[in-house]
Amino acid sequence: MLTSRNLLLKPGGFHFWLEDPRGRDCIIAGRQSLEQNDPDREDSVFVRVFGDGEITFQAEFFEAPPGEVFLHGDLGETLPRTGRPPEPESGGRSRFEFFPFESRGGGKFSLTLRLPVGGYFSFRLAARTGEGVLAWEPWPYHKLMIDPPQLRCLKLYTLIPTISGTLRDWRRDLDRIKDLGFNAVHILPFTEMGPSQSPYSAANLFAIDPDYLEGPDDLENFVRRAEELGLALCIDIVLNHVSTSSFLAESKAHWLTPDFNRPDGLRRAGAWHMDNWISWEDLVLINYDHPDPQTRKELFDYMKDYLMYWGGIAQRTGGFIRLDNLHSSHRGFIYWILEEMRREAPGIGILSEFFGANDTLRRGVGRWGLNLLMANTWEYPFVPQFRDYLAHVHASSHSIRYLLEPTSHDTPAVAELFASPDSAVPRYFCCALMGTGQTGIVQGYELGCPRKINFIGRQGRVVLEGLRDLGGFIRQVNRLLEAYPVFQGYDNIQFLNSEHESLLGALRFSPPRKSSAPGAPVDGEQAGAFLLLANFDINGSCEYSRLKSGDAEPLLLEGAEILSQDGILKVRLSACGVAAIRLFPQG
Repeated sequence: MLTSRNLLLKPGGFHFWLEDPRGRDCIIAGRQSLEQNDPDREDSVFVRVFGDGEITFQAEFFEAPPGEVFLHGDLGETLPRTGRPPEPESGGRSRFEFFPFESRGGGKFSLTLRLPVGGYFSFRLAARTGEGVLAWEPWPYHKLMIDPPQLRCLKLYTLIPTISGTLRDWRRDLDRIKDLGFNAVHILPFTEMGPSQSPYSAANLFAIDPDYLEGPDDLENFVRRAEELGLALCIDIVLNHVSTSSFLAESKAHWLTPDFNRPDGLRRAGAWHMDNWISWEDLVLINYDHPDPQTRKELFDYMKDYLMYWGGIAQRTGGFIRLDNLHSSHRGFIYWILEEMRREAPGIGILSEFFGANDTLRRGVGRWGLNLLMANTWEYPFVPQFRDYLAHVHASSHSIRYLLEPTSHDTPAVAELFASPDSAVPRYFCCALMGTGQTGIVQGYELGCPRKINFIGRQGRVVLEGLRDLGGFIRQVNRLLEAYPVFQGYDNIQFLNSEHESLLGALRFSPPRKSSAPGAPVDGEQAGAFLLLANFDINGSCEYSRLKSGDAEPLLLEGAEILSQDGILKVRLSACGVAAIRLFPQG
């Protein structure tokens, strides 16, 4: 029987670390801490890995090595190679269990666990002394986020239901989306809409809007086709508000936030834009702070059923959910419902619309276990600012991962944001190949649509017209992102200086192979680099040159040409031209 007198292991007397699947060691505790990503904790750490391999914990004791070492945590879905751990101190089953390390001699211990496909776990080191007393690591429980493997290389296509016809039309569109090289489809909410006809103003959270249906099996056939094509579905979830004419407003008004200054007595949802508060008159706030415990439980359970219904559909396809407007959500409820979801739907990914200061984002990711946050690349129109933002994304990726899209369904089109539809080329090129492996576009982007698509209003199936067919280009970029893991990594980018303010250039490096762990470079990528160039000028051309130290293989030239001469690699890019070139070392 393990007993504990609340003893703490001596800081500095041991070294506790985790073998990173990329071949580098992540210090966890003992000599130093990896990082304090969660401001609510002191000296605990937050570690992220992809769930398609194994993970090894290592511990080394420098003074009086203990007889036994354990990992205490809720990693119950993993299976230690050394067999099942002993039961917890209480003698009953618990989500937290003791996982025994294997002694390697000389005060060294190790534990290898197979990773589940995803999840969010807590763990802490413990050791049994010679007297049989259990001593604990002197830091709080650490966090281990296991990202679903489908997020390693994510190419997300956003489908706008209100302009796309019925579910049968969407099912046929899946083949086109797959042909463009995407592996996931984000669908704006397609629940029954209220009078404003906004996808985010639901009249019934459990019913599909009748305009999208032609038969009772339409949803099942759509999901089955996505499964056949290997397309992960991302289902949009709205937890903060419902329509003023919703089932909840009419039958469960006491679940909603009161406002006695309103004729209907219900508070409207809204958001801050700059210094102005925008009230959404078609939306009423859900009251997760209801003072009556029984009412609060009924509300929580109802919203959990909503999340699990749609999340279960996403899980079938190896997909994920998108949390709308998370920065305005009730924090306690989000913590509870995501814990419930992970318990019932392990492996599902979480994409969040979550904006705020860096500390706020890091705290939210650490508290809730968010796999992916929406980036806001459209707020950086000029090369210097965009370059700095990409550098920030790479620097943050050990704790926060971003979905880099040139635009979103809420933003204006590229032609409106950057004065030319041609800007769609360098924008997507950089988001896909200068990011960390997660990117996508909104419906209409592939056609260079000159204006934002209005996603509000039942419009039936709309034939989109654009200024330029970018399908072939997007297909090439997506194939490169899929084929070369170098574009899926982070901290492996070097931005290049240029005399042209409109030229964004970078080198992506593949480190030498250290193991066969997930994320390690494939054979043939152990040396050399990938040169990426993008001209953001919508009118003028530019050139980039560098000393040629070896062979150069063009991978993608869109509005660009290579002019090599006299040992110089010279690339000329027309307006909005891009180039991806693989460089090989000499000899």
